[in-house]
Amino acid sequence: MGKIILEGKVIPYFTVGNGEFGKTVRAGDKIVCPNCGETHVLHGGKNSEGEDTEVLLVYSCGKRTLLAAVDNRLVDRFGVRKLEA
Repeated sequence: MGKIILEGKVIPYFTVGNGEFGKTVRAGDKIVCPNCGETHVLHGGKNSEGEDTEVLLVYSCGKRTLLAAVDNRLVDRFGVRKLEA
């Protein structure tokens, strides 16, 4: 995790290399949470035009919303596993 300082504001960021992506997932898929061990459902978001998008897929665990996937591929370093049927 790094940070960019722009006009006095600190903006956190992280990078993901192509070799760090795992399985393909879609909104609605279930994952196993590395934090609590329970299953959660992946959710997409809306783009600037209000259309559904799966560029970033997140899940909720307790009061937190956590990033799981980018462009429909799990980020391995987050420890999230796709629940296989």
